[in-house]
Amino acid sequence: TVSDILNDDSLEKMISHDDAFKFLKTIRSSPAFWQQKQKELMSMIRQLGCPTFFLTLSAAETKWPELVRILKEILDGDELPTDTVLELQWNVRAELIRR
Repeated sequence: TVSDILNDDSLEKMISHDDAFKFLKTIRSSPAFWQQKQKELMSMIRQLGCPTFFLTLSAAETKWPELVRILKEILDGDELPTDTVLELQWNVRAELIRR
């Protein structure tokens, strides 16, 4: 709390016990936040085993014609050439990715 930070003894205790670092755990992008996420990931690997498939998509996946073409083929059974995929409306490509 604010009173803890304003109190010199309490502030010194927080620093010496690394509580100030732990306080940042809830703030996204802070080192404490990512340390916590890393610990969660390691515990999942320990319990479930090593992942056999790991996928990371960026916010630009609608602009990847190869990805949209493959999804269209898998989900709808339609084989489209790359130039046709580029002509698909954004909402159609986004729906393929959401599914």
